Amino acid sequence: MRRILLATLLVTSAPAATFTLEQVLSAPFPSDLVAAPGGGKVAWLLNERGARNIWIAAAPGYQGVRLTAYKDDDGIDIGQLRWTPDAGAVIYVRGGDLEFLGRPDPNPAADPGGTEQAIWIAAPGAVPRKIAEGHSPAISPKGDRVAFLRGGQIWLAPVHASSGGSDTPALLYHARSAVVSAEIEWSPDGSRLVFVSDRVNHSFIAVMTSRPSR
Repeated sequence: MRRILLATLLVTSAPAATFTLEQVLSAPFPSDLVAAPGGGKVAWLLNERGARNIWIAAAPGYQGVRLTAYKDDDGIDIGQLRWTPDAGAVIYVRGGDLEFLGRPDPNPAADPGGTEQAIWIAAPGAVPRKIAEGHSPAISPKGDRVAFLRGGQIWLAPVHASSGGSDTPALLYHARSAVVSAEIEWSPDGSRLVFVSDRVNHSFIAVMTSRPSR
């Protein structure tokens, strides 16, 4: 009985662990976990003291590796992570309002130069490269092209930088009285795209060729 009482006194008299508000606010916050095609790799977003970066891990150990190196707590969001079909890189969107797509880009740091919402690609050991301005990227089954939304219209851009060729995004679909508000999906053979087109009082599902109009 005495031993039990002594143990109880020791536990209750031990100083309580303390932590600061800064420690609470600076705790890393992971989100947006996405698996690579075929499995074996995962990517996720990690917010560390306000700096948002993409991390990846591969089987069998799944040791986390930082893929991007953004250092500032600038309030610029990252999301819409997509693996390329060969699982060699991650395409993502940085900037803009990812919660309410299509709204004006927020400028949380009051940058005089303004902000943008753009699609980027990052691969291990390489510096992230901007593909185009826009959001909602959809990578073709072959991994050579990415369809995306900009200003409510569908655009198309090459995934990989070409040597001597043109990397300029091309307008794929332009609806004068409608906007594309839903994510784009490729057909399995990569020849067509399906999307939802919103009109004033109705909407419809459309299927179109993936070749840019001339």
